[in-house]
Amino acid sequence: CTVAAGHQFVYSSVRLQMYEMMKEWVGSDPTEVPFASRVLLASCSGAIATVVSNPLERCKVVIQALPKERCPSFPLLVKGFTAHSVENLKCAWTGQKRTRPEGLMGGLGASVQRSVLVHATQLSVYDSLRDMGEKHFGLPPLVSLIFASISSGFLSAAVGAPLDVIKTRLMAQQGTAEYTGFLDCLLKTVRHEGFLALFKGYFATWLKVGPFTIAQFYVWTTLMRRHREIFGDGYEEAEGDM
Repeated sequence: CTVAAGHQFVYSSVRLQMYEMMKEWVGSDPTEVPFASRVLLASCSGAIATVVSNPLERCKVVIQALPKERCPSFPLLVKGFTAHSVENLKCAWTGQKRTRPEGLMGGLGASVQRSVLVHATQLSVYDSLRDMGEKHFGLPPLVSLIFASISSGFLSAAVGAPLDVIKTRLMAQQGTAEYTGFLDCLLKTVRHEGFLALFKGYFATWLKVGPFTIAQFYVWTTLMRRHREIFGDGYEEAEGDM
């Protein structure tokens, strides 16, 4: 629970703040940023957050996958993964075949690919629908936020389900690596279990994502609006200086 909370804290803080900062770097009113630009910015912020938080995600997945009696403590897990990372770097440097599972950055490729697709969908759709609901349809902020959150959660869960399955399998590998990478895991899963295996747990994921997305975006939007009330908008200050 502590590791999962730590991962979510780091991941959400980085991706949401980076997204907001990037919108301001575009140089225009953040509420007027084109949808295509929001998709690109959401992809970039999601990828950066994934790289930063991947060590905690790797430990969380292994802790959840192993029985309690076989699961090492968090410090021992980090120590073991660090040793694996060093060992694999040596193999890569000398050209030897990798025999150990990846270390703290295990599953990073699948995680980044998932993050780019999921958050390009989630953040851009949420942000655009919320602004559209308030500006063009006159919806109350809370109603607009709930509608945008549910819609973005549904779409992002559908987009991310196959990548979640692959990412989890890559990260949960222990001992001899069963999969050599993203494509190998994808092909073996479809070949042995069928295409629908990529969508295992979709409805459970959506039931989790729905309320979580509403709560997360409500807190984020409230904090951002409060911040702007206190400190003002960067783009307004920039226009005033010009």
